[in-house]
Parts: sequence; C-alpha cells; structure tokens
Amino acid sequence: MSNKKSPWSDPDLVREDQSADPDSVDPKDQNEKPTHEQTNSPGSSKKQNPKSPYPDRSKY
Repeated sequence: MSNKKSPWSDPDLVREDQSADPDSVDPKDQNEKPTHEQTNSPGSSKKQNPKSPYPDRSKY
C-alpha cells in the first residue's frame, strides 16, 4: 500500500465552489417540446388516447 494521501481526505485541499447556479438556466430550455414517447408516458397528464376504438378488422 502506498502512503499517498487520498485527495478526498486531505483537510488542506481547497476546492473552488463549482456548484451550478440554478438561476443560470436558459429560459428557452424550459419550453422544449417533449418527444412523443415522453408525452405519452404512463402517468402523463397529457396522455393521448386514440380518438375512437380500433375498428373491428375480423370482417375482412
């Protein structure tokens, strides 16, 4: 085993604060249209059902 100190346990290590600023979110990113799969996902409030039941194809 090496005697090298782990950088995670070094009390003298100075880290710059790199946390993301929540205010820097681009507002146009919030208006992205979801893809079809996301729109129709289970539990989605905008779930789209077929307009009419599937036609009976047993006659053909």
